[in-house]
Amino acid sequence: MGENIMYVLYADIMGFKDRVMRTQHQNLEKEFNALITDLDAWFSPNKKAQTFKVSFFSDSILVVDEDTEKGFNRISKAAAGLMQVSLEHKFPLKGVISKENFTYKEVNQLFFGRALVDAYLLQEQIHYYGIVAHHSIEGDIKKYANGWKEKDNGNRKGINPYILSPIPLKSGNITHYHLAYNLISEKRETGKNVDKTHKRIISWLEQISGTVSGNPRIYVDKTLQVLREDLSMFKEHKKKNNGEIKFPLSNE
Repeated sequence: MGENIMYVLYADIMGFKDRVMRTQHQNLEKEFNALITDLDAWFSPNKKAQTFKVSFFSDSILVVDEDTEKGFNRISKAAAGLMQVSLEHKFPLKGVISKENFTYKEVNQLFFGRALVDAYLLQEQIHYYGIVAHHSIEGDIKKYANGWKEKDNGNRKGINPYILSPIPLKSGNITHYHLAYNLISEKRETGKNVDKTHKRIISWLEQISGTVSGNPRIYVDKTLQVLREDLSMFKEHKKKNNGEIKFPLSNE
């Protein structure tokens, strides 16, 4: 049988079981429907591509797309929207983008392959609300993160803010590429209105922090740290390079 290499984004909603136990079923259904409605709005441009697929099951979200430059851009933008919208609706999550063999058959609910296993296992290690890149897509991040130039006007499209820096895993801070989702505006533009976007995300995290105690607050604290470091690195690179930014960013 031939290879069926795809990008896979697997994300897990944090605290979902506790939320089910303490929220009236009808209210939770309304909250979840509102989340899905806003996610559909963010995903809308991506859905023009037949290869872009999204599935929700219980506390997990699965997004897949083809192994191309455009597929990389779509799944990266989807990941940024997934983080922003979920935090706004107080459904914080963590997830991983990977690339390997994968079968996605929506009609008979058949989803399996190494890409999903890789994403799931790394997702289990993440200790903040964010999207981490599995090593299987690191080469593509280096090739595709800075986007492409449009032939007709020379404008750069498809830029995605990946950063290489230490991030919180359960075993400690370990250097990984991750998506700096606070550097993408609500209009899906990378590097635009970053202060506004950052402040909005911080306000959502503060609201989430006000609803939890103990371990869940560790996730909030570590997320705030990563977002602030990402914003700081972006501004430092922008200043150092006279306003020009080339992703992915790192301090190496």
